[in-house]
Amino acid sequence: MKNYFKRSEIKPRGTELIACSELMSRIDDLAPSDASVSAIIQRRPDGMFHTLIPIRAAGGSFFSEAQTNSLISSLRAAQSEMLSKLREWKQSRF
Repeated sequence: MKNYFKRSEIKPRGTELIACSELMSRIDDLAPSDASVSAIIQRRPDGMFHTLIPIRAAGGSFFSEAQTNSLISSLRAAQSEMLSKLREWKQSRF
């Protein structure tokens, strides 16, 4: 299993890690082949989870973020935004 959370303040564990890795894997599948895909998850003082997903590739950079009250929902919201951006990029690149 690829570790998407190396730079993250919060590191998912156990079943959360499996679910989070599956969400990130879907992004990896759509990202440019030379892309560096990761997620940075922080817990704010107010208890909210803030997720950043940066992607860097030779063809460009992509960025999404979300903030919700749970780790999984925050990652899912950022993933949804990123998947939309990647689909749009794939449709317009040719």
